[in-house]
Amino acid sequence: MGCATSPRSTRLGLALLLAAGLGLRLWGLDYGLPLSMARPDEEVLVPRLITFDAGDPNPHWFMYPTLSLYLTFAWLKALLIGGRAAGVWRGPTDLAALAAVDAGALYLLARLLSALLGTATIAATYLLGKLVGDRRAGLVAALLVAFSFLHVRESHFFKPDAILSLFITGALIGCVVLQQRATATAAALAGIICGLALSVKYTLTLVVPLLLAVLLGHPPGGRPSRIARLAIAGGTAAGAAFLGSPYTLLAWDEFQGWVRVARMWVQFGGEGIATGFRYHLTHSFLAAQGLPLTLLCLGGLAWALRVPRLLPVAAFLLVSFLQLGFASAAYTRYLTPFLPGLFVLAGVAFVRLVEHLPEGAVRRVGAGCLLFLLIARPLHSAVRFDQIVAAPDTRLLASEWLIAHVPAGTPVLVLGSDWPYVFGDPPLAGYTVRRNPTLDPKLGIRYVVTHEHPLPFSRLPAAFEMLRPALRLEQTFSPFGGTEVPPDALFELRDAFYVPLAGFRDVVRGGPLIRVYRVASSGEPNGAS
Repeated sequence: MGCATSPRSTRLGLALLLAAGLGLRLWGLDYGLPLSMARPDEEVLVPRLITFDAGDPNPHWFMYPTLSLYLTFAWLKALLIGGRAAGVWRGPTDLAALAAVDAGALYLLARLLSALLGTATIAATYLLGKLVGDRRAGLVAALLVAFSFLHVRESHFFKPDAILSLFITGALIGCVVLQQRATATAAALAGIICGLALSVKYTLTLVVPLLLAVLLGHPPGGRPSRIARLAIAGGTAAGAAFLGSPYTLLAWDEFQGWVRVARMWVQFGGEGIATGFRYHLTHSFLAAQGLPLTLLCLGGLAWALRVPRLLPVAAFLLVSFLQLGFASAAYTRYLTPFLPGLFVLAGVAFVRLVEHLPEGAVRRVGAGCLLFLLIARPLHSAVRFDQIVAAPDTRLLASEWLIAHVPAGTPVLVLGSDWPYVFGDPPLAGYTVRRNPTLDPKLGIRYVVTHEHPLPFSRLPAAFEMLRPALRLEQTFSPFGGTEVPPDALFELRDAFYVPLAGFRDVVRGGPLIRVYRVASSGEPNGAS
């Protein structure tokens, strides 16, 4: 980074980053499968895909716009039908049938699209960095995305966040090109990409870079005018948004109902208005990125707001962060789509900082050390995350044990979750599941399954202590090195995801701490613990 980067070394470096990034995104891609709620919200999207396959393109659900759903549906059908034609797939090509007989395969194929598009985002980030800086800035930004823990994590699942990160990065590329060239063609392309990104998730802040790109651009000869470029960009954006999510207009009444639901979620889905600022600083930045990268990213953003060529990207990020901060609902995944743009500004700032070092070995060593400090925390987290999700989840281990030791149809009491928030339950198809904490002989309960975890979705009721004397512990399935929760493990308490955000030491797998008890016979020692 201390000297000009040649095109050949740039291509090699980018190829290595793409390979490494893809590996991190494919490792543990089958986490929790066939458990439908291993990553909550995936199970909510599957019925929409099945609806499309039944011939109804209206999702009848608008918490997200529909472009990511349409892309996932098209990807699944292409793989299944193409695989059948090539003779490499003998399963169903109908999504409803596939979900019934092999839901794990459906989920895995859908996740593969996120992993591939997440990897493509690395290349898009490089291009954006090169446009606003140079090849060195592009490579630094691509490096940060490739090894970003949050981006690696969300690229494992077919929620829209990883897909959105690619579309937002593409939209920013379009806006930068529009600012630099100020042509009608650039305005149309920027508008199209912004509209498509808007139809992946409701990212209305994309209006900001599009508007700034028009205002800051200076076309040769003064034409097309700003008004003309704005009309072209705005018109194509609206058209692309409609094409990506047509039923936001065609099913207006349904859409409006979901808009009210989404608005309530943003306002009341967390700890209160404007709590997002604290949450994202402590969790999305410091816990997930580490202090050195947080300082470079936020410092680079503040600096970029004063640089005209960086202003569309910087202003977009600033307005988006304000939107995230003022919201009540706050999850680290909400930051993921904005990371490529943020890392681009960090890459440009990094190159600028390194250029102040003396040329030669000092600059090269200094740049290397600084890069190591920046990626150490997120890369370590990404690797540990992959190690954890590559191991069998405790819910699957418990289910396998029950199938091997407990006859089908046996009444089983499950304690730890309140209906319908049963994220921590192991799969219990084939058993008679009871949830009321009682061992009434009339119910014939022979086994009790409990699950505990720092997440509020796995908490034992107080009444369990009254049942304990009648129980004999048969098996324990722990996600930790022992049965105690590691003191530094950090989980997102409002997210029912049983893999930590930070503090990975002594965490060996996902899932809650599950214990299986047998109801002791009369006079039999219980051995419960």
